[in-house]
Amino acid sequence: MIDIQLSVVIGCYNQLDALKKVLPQFAKQTRSKSDFEVILVDSTSTDGSLDFYQSYKAEFNLIIHVQKNMGKVGARNKGVELARGGIILITDADMIPH
Repeated sequence: MIDIQLSVVIGCYNQLDALKKVLPQFAKQTRSKSDFEVILVDSTSTDGSLDFYQSYKAEFNLIIHVQKNMGKVGARNKGVELARGGIILITDADMIPH
């Protein structure tokens, strides 16, 4: 059983270039990869993001959910709904985690 403590929620739309820089940084975190998850809610991007998700091999718990564009709030709300962690951190697709 996975004991997720932290859920990071990211809503995005047509931010492929940023995501290519941001997502690999989660693999470099010092906390255990098994106790956090990244939930990426994509609002049906048209910039090649959907193809990127299919080929991306995450070294951490990554959930990708694609939905109709309902704006930033709609994406964040869906991410929170999918979250399994006791702590939820909402961030943007262009914010590199340190």
